[in-house]
Amino acid sequence: MANRRFASTAGSDVLQALKKAWLSFTKAELPASGDLDLATVREFVDPQLHKLLVPLFVASGLTREVDGQLQLQAQVAA
Repeated sequence: MANRRFASTAGSDVLQALKKAWLSFTKAELPASGDLDLATVREFVDPQLHKLLVPLFVASGLTREVDGQLQLQAQVAA
């Protein structure tokens, strides 16, 4: 069900929003690839939305799960 909810959300759109929030919160750039630090993301996301983060990131194509870790995927401009 989560994938259907976010089916129209492009990974590039999610990435743009995440980059802005990450920079504002951490004062550092979001790494372009590798593991996504979900614990850090949860620090600046409303607690009631935490359960939606992984489904959003995976369904949008921003990340994929590898051995229980979320890895950032390269995004192509539409």
